[in-house]
Amino acid sequence: MQKHSSYTTAKDLWVNRNTTYTPDNGDAFLFAYVEFVPDSGDVLNMPDDDHFSIRANGTVHPESGRLKGPIGSPIEGDFYHAARNKGSIRANEPWTGWVSFDIPSDVTPDAVTVVLEKEYDGGISKVEWSQH
Repeated sequence: MQKHSSYTTAKDLWVNRNTTYTPDNGDAFLFAYVEFVPDSGDVLNMPDDDHFSIRANGTVHPESGRLKGPIGSPIEGDFYHAARNKGSIRANEPWTGWVSFDIPSDVTPDAVTVVLEKEYDGGISKVEWSQH
């Protein structure tokens, strides 16, 4: 996880310029890098980026959702939802990307728990992880 006060998009084929984004109200962005690697069979039903949230200092913060990519600075890569748009993935192929959250500027990555929660026909899957 990484915390930053802004981020800049990388130039791409569609937008030949860099754009800098800053969070609202003096907050910060928290970026969590996620990687899924299915252990068998093709997977079509991966969680959406809005299935992620974080818990920090007793408050739940949803995924930002409004951010654009690819990211050029201060971190590099695609947002998770951009990675998801590539379609299904096969067994043992990683599916990766950054998930972003708007957080209060006083929250540090070591005080955050990332939560992935998704409902399926058979119930609810929930995974939590943190840096500590």
